[in-house]
Amino acid sequence: MLEAATGETAAFIQRAEHDEGIRGGLAHVTGLPLIDLPGDVAVVPSYLMIVHLDQQGEPRGP
Repeated sequence: MLEAATGETAAFIQRAEHDEGIRGGLAHVTGLPLIDLPGDVAVVPSYLMIVHLDQQGEPRGP
């Protein structure tokens, strides 16, 4: 199952649309996972934030 997911992920990031997004300001920011090991079961939440530059939006901020 992991091999299929890896292949699907590789196919996705090799798409022209993904490359275009990166050149347009797309970024991925990940956080370190927090590993909780209560007994013999591990719970590992992890976070991923996808940031995209808004090149057509109105200026914001103070």
